[in-house]
Amino acid sequence: MVKKQSPEDYRKTLKTVIPTLAKDLFREMGLKAVTMDMISQRLRISKRTLYEIYPNKEEIIMESVKMDIQTTQEAFRKCTEENVDTMDIMTEVCRVHLLEAKNTNPLVMEELSSYPKVLEFISQYRKASAAKNDEFLRKGQEEGYFLKDINLSITSVLVNSHFDIIMQKGLYKEHSPSELLYTTILLGIRGLCTQKGIERIDELLRKTFNNG
Repeated sequence: MVKKQSPEDYRKTLKTVIPTLAKDLFREMGLKAVTMDMISQRLRISKRTLYEIYPNKEEIIMESVKMDIQTTQEAFRKCTEENVDTMDIMTEVCRVHLLEAKNTNPLVMEELSSYPKVLEFISQYRKASAAKNDEFLRKGQEEGYFLKDINLSITSVLVNSHFDIIMQKGLYKEHSPSELLYTTILLGIRGLCTQKGIERIDELLRKTFNNG
């Protein structure tokens, strides 16, 4: 016999289900096209219930961004805490993001500028994760994937600045999320690599874009 959820457990479940569903809708349709009505109808819940859990759409967008970040954090955590090859983690994270970007409506990047709280959260997250990025790059150097003579502090800042440049220069208006991420990987990651690292990155890009 299936145990019926309590009202509290049901709401906890919805708190995860709502942004998970919304994230797929955002990627398909863009941020503005997805309404609270649409989300409640897809989940077959009342608008009142939806608004009690997430008072506005920006909070749902924020939660969906946090989910993506948690996925990336978990991958990097395994790399730093377990005996996992750095480039295996790097290529897997890049592969997931590249495939997501290929299936993301170009409007997402443009419309993201209408949600300043989300942009500020992303900016603060990148600043807070700088030390972990340095640790990851240092491990990659030890494994022979990243150049030994690069300044990790400068590198981390430059890599993290790509998103700011894309937003400030409005590159999202002219180029797809897939193209922007592809170029960022070429400049921001491949440029840091030894020949050993370049071969792994090129293999990733070739498989993702030619066979994806």
